[in-house]
Amino acid sequence: MPGDAVKTIQQTQQKIDNLKQTLADMKKQGMQNTDTYIKLQAALSEMQQVVRSNQKVLRDSIREQQKNSDS
Repeated sequence: MPGDAVKTIQQTQQKIDNLKQTLADMKKQGMQNTDTYIKLQAALSEMQQVVRSNQKVLRDSIREQQKNSDS
């Protein structure tokens, strides 16, 4: 499971980086009030939540492994 979380974080983070660049470009063009911009912002928020969720899974897994190795 931790390997899956790391892979998902990496893939999602790359998508986030690309999406942030797209949003920055759109903002420079004055397109902040378009449907596309708003939908992309929502997608960015959702992707960031995926990263946070997977980071929690990873942290929990690391803690569990540390507990087991201390026993």
